[in-house]
Amino acid sequence: MAYQIEKTYTSFWGGISDDDFLGTENAVKDLDGIDVQTQERYAQASEAYYWLYSQVFYWWSPTWVKNTPNGAFRGNISEVLNPSWWQISWTIGTVIDRMESYGTGADQVNYFFGRTTGVYVTNYNWTSLKIGFTNPIIANYPTANVEVTAVGWHVTNLLFAKENKIYYVDTATNTIPVTSVSLTLGTKIKYIYSYSFDSTVVVATNGNDTYIYELEFTGGAYNIVAKTPLIGYLAIDAVGNRYDTFIITTFGIFQYQGRQISDKPDKYLILSTYARVGWDRGVLIGDWTNIYKWRAIKPWRNQSLSRYTVSDSVIDIDWDAILTVAGSNSYIQDQIGAYKRTNTIQLLPLDGWVFQIPKQDLNFRFGYMFASGSYTNSATRQAIVIKIQTDWIQMINSTTYVEVWRVTDWDTTDSLGNNKYGYMEITPDMVVNALSWYTTEFGYVNVKIELLAGDEYTSPTWYYRKTPKLFDFTVKSNFTKNV
Repeated sequence: MAYQIEKTYTSFWGGISDDDFLGTENAVKDLDGIDVQTQERYAQASEAYYWLYSQVFYWWSPTWVKNTPNGAFRGNISEVLNPSWWQISWTIGTVIDRMESYGTGADQVNYFFGRTTGVYVTNYNWTSLKIGFTNPIIANYPTANVEVTAVGWHVTNLLFAKENKIYYVDTATNTIPVTSVSLTLGTKIKYIYSYSFDSTVVVATNGNDTYIYELEFTGGAYNIVAKTPLIGYLAIDAVGNRYDTFIITTFGIFQYQGRQISDKPDKYLILSTYARVGWDRGVLIGDWTNIYKWRAIKPWRNQSLSRYTVSDSVIDIDWDAILTVAGSNSYIQDQIGAYKRTNTIQLLPLDGWVFQIPKQDLNFRFGYMFASGSYTNSATRQAIVIKIQTDWIQMINSTTYVEVWRVTDWDTTDSLGNNKYGYMEITPDMVVNALSWYTTEFGYVNVKIELLAGDEYTSPTWYYRKTPKLFDFTVKSNFTKNV
């Protein structure tokens, strides 16, 4: 007697990336280059990251990027590059740790925080100085040779942190008051964010624990009015949006609001302490060559976490500007309205909750739609590829997946002659034929779905104009008789 296992994944996948556990409804194990948020009813390839601006050589690699209405600045230990991209505007001979700006167009004003030399105030592209090179804001500036670790606006005050202290620049007068806020000795301040006139959030670490402070501004000074601990989690960074502050730790993302913090991670994700954090319609995290987005672009949708791979090392993130480094060359990357060739969905292992009873008769059904319209370059067509790895295959070689079928956008070389849209049945005998000499029984099966984009650009190469669309994906199998 056989008992059927069946699991259907819809476009409301609630995708989970790098979560190696079972049992989360409508979850998948990994999304690489996949968009499940933009549309209501299907998954598709996500816009890829590409070198938006040409390479820039530095004697030392850049360490930060700041996106402004007039373009992104980037800097290292002795130089800052303005948004004209090829002009090194100023070799200043000192470290610039952070910058902030306000205003738009030619009215944009920039504040650059020197490691030891004060705050430099410039016009929108740093071609002129509001305050001269030899006369930065220096009175009451902490000149100890330690990093400025965080900056953040509160109305017209620009707060900044060094070691365990918080100072501010009064941008109405371009002065630094003598008062400062001192946190516990040994504290490192990671992030400063004001979500209202009355409340400023400060995320800081001490040892391997994280603390969230709330500050009030009264009588020309900031005062601590609340302190919320997050014990056992080390914050890498944080990012704020409206009333929420998202705290990114080495073991997941926490949400803080109104002096309350989630008691467990809202999203489990293992990150290095090197990871950089920003905001682009959701939490944006860069960790080595992986970029993660955790977001729900519509309020009623579940948050999903998607991964995007880039070829270079991610150095910093601000808005949707990604700073990467390859050797001594740096690049600004952005999503460009094109797609990578291979974009992957990896499902959680299917075992029917009982591993030790063998399963067989594996089969699949899914809907698909290929982007219509003529191809500019028809050499590479859109396709959807289904691959599997049984526990027996994984035991032999953990990286081996067997392709069981692919559906290709119709052309004269496609013997299947697939329609532009429809549904595909991958039957048990098709799976058996694909497995060849591998055993067809399994305890669990890993399923990998590849969305292959088509219609390649001439420049940039290896980027494509069209993406296939994947609708409800159903996996079925049968238990064999339990004797």
